[in-house]
Amino acid sequence: MNISRGSGLGLSICQAYAEILGGTINVESELGNGSTFSLEIPLLSFS
Repeated sequence: MNISRGSGLGLSICQAYAEILGGTINVESELGNGSTFSLEIPLLSFS
């Protein structure tokens, strides 16, 4: 079995993008089931 591990930068990069775009990152975590992360960014409206 080949297990690949990341550098752990993904969530930090997403947080930086969320802040730049005026959005947020949310997390829901359940012991034994893992975590779900969501990135919410506002939609721009062009008139």
